[in-house]
Amino acid sequence: MNSIKLYFKYAIMNIRCKMQYKQWPFYLLGTMLTSVIEFLGVRIMFMRFGDLGDWTASHTLLVFGVANTAFGISEWIFRGFAEFPNQIRKGLFDKILLRPRTAFLQVMGERFQFEKAGRVIVGVSCIVIASDTLQIGWDITSLLVVVGAIGGGVLIYSSVMVIFASISFFTVGAISVVYIFTNHSLQYAQIPFHTMPNMIKHVLTFVFPIAICYYYPVLYIINKDINVLSFIALPVGLLFFSLSTVVWKACIKHYHSTGS
Repeated sequence: MNSIKLYFKYAIMNIRCKMQYKQWPFYLLGTMLTSVIEFLGVRIMFMRFGDLGDWTASHTLLVFGVANTAFGISEWIFRGFAEFPNQIRKGLFDKILLRPRTAFLQVMGERFQFEKAGRVIVGVSCIVIASDTLQIGWDITSLLVVVGAIGGGVLIYSSVMVIFASISFFTVGAISVVYIFTNHSLQYAQIPFHTMPNMIKHVLTFVFPIAICYYYPVLYIINKDINVLSFIALPVGLLFFSLSTVVWKACIKHYHSTGS
């Protein structure tokens, strides 16, 4: 059985386990409601103070939709790495190393949060609603840009989870700062990017380049402005994900068994 088939088997097992509980639809609805509330405050602010020049609530909704979809997919698939520090603390990683499959695949498949699909549903709905409100004319290039943006966002968010999971080999526990780069980073998608201080814009573009995965692609979709930053979300995401796997492999080499 190759890695992809094995991962899907992990996913199906997780979904079946989740569906054994009759309240599983409420988990899905809860995730959807949380995502809606996250943007509701921004919508109220626009209603109270009006648009920021040419930037409207619908523009922000489109940006939020792209970012929320990317983060939802990442949480959906890579949540096992977010939970990984618990395995280190409880000494369960030795069991993973004894199995004839890569540790990366096993950790990735350890937790498949089906309810995070609610965040993806809300994100896609935001894109559809904003597109209709802004009367965006979709073409092949625009579709590829938004798919690449979401794909790049998934890889960057997943890279963060992998890197902080790797650090837990040394900290033997979760690091709360990870939420700054995952859940809390969605707050930046709710703020008009051009209104942020230059320092923050530079950090979100060149250090933690999540803006490349939502703001710049949306600018192209709305205005068809040609900017190289609008088209590099997927390559940047692939680069970050490759670096995270290097960090993961390097940290595993420093792991000492709980039995040693």
